[in-house]
Amino acid sequence: MQVARYIIACEVLRYELESLGVNLKEVTFLKQGLHRTPDLLRTTVQENIERLEKEGFNGVIILGYGLCGNGIAGLQTRRCRLVIPKADDCIGLLLGSRTAHERDKEKGNAYYLSRGWIEFGSDPYKEYQRCVSLYGEETARWILKEVLKGYTRVAFIDTGQSQGVEDRQYTRAFAAFCNLHYDELQGDLKWLERLINLQLDGEDFLEVFPGQAVDPKEFRTGNYW
Repeated sequence: MQVARYIIACEVLRYELESLGVNLKEVTFLKQGLHRTPDLLRTTVQENIERLEKEGFNGVIILGYGLCGNGIAGLQTRRCRLVIPKADDCIGLLLGSRTAHERDKEKGNAYYLSRGWIEFGSDPYKEYQRCVSLYGEETARWILKEVLKGYTRVAFIDTGQSQGVEDRQYTRAFAAFCNLHYDELQGDLKWLERLINLQLDGEDFLEVFPGQAVDPKEFRTGNYW
């Protein structure tokens, strides 16, 4: 008997999840940027969990989130099982594994973009353009420099979604304007596919049962942390 599933995910994963066959009736996409305020992310996801259970859902709730700065720490259900990928954030999910993400970090800190990030998210380049009209060119450039301090690359993750040419052009413009190296990475949706199909083999997923709370320590797997 197939277990009923419902997905709560960041909207930056929308195109990838739709390409994997996720029906809009079985997913709620939350606004990108909640991870910047972990308490707000936690509250918003918890409210959606409680809404589902109040509506009578009694299956598996899948989170399209990583740990996200402990933003999902403490989440719990009353009767549903939670399934969460043991990712630090969505970058590992787009690259296919934590290993792929960690290996890429060895090339230097990157600001990552994808089709969903460009469509739904904010980034330092967009913020610069917004701040110019508010604070002037000099202040906007100072803010941009501070935000990107320590970064050496702007990396576009190609997950095979539409508008690849336009997205690459935007990422290249971002990198050039900020004097950062443009990089391009091949995405891999296998981790996301296993997640939504509940193929919970290995140490890549956390299962949280009713009455339990998400414990950040459970994300410490393999050679990480």
